[in-house]
Amino acid sequence: MRLEMEDFKTGWIKINIGLKKVEIDRLIDLLRMLKKGDEHFHFASDYEGDKGVGDIEFYVKADEQPDNMEIAGLNIRPNR
Repeated sequence: MRLEMEDFKTGWIKINIGLKKVEIDRLIDLLRMLKKGDEHFHFASDYEGDKGVGDIEFYVKADEQPDNMEIAGLNIRPNR
């Protein structure tokens, strides 16, 4: 897996996540487990090199928690 960040210099960043095909299968499995009720899972850094994203956690959001992102689909250009 490879994660890259792009700083828009506006206070917003873009995160790109590149997955190997076998990692896509693992992510699908983890999302299925999460849907069935497992607590959460993480994407974790090896903490090598310069600063960056150390951890991304996936969990089931409570309905009453407000959204601040959406699943946009394929080939969507971010609003800058």
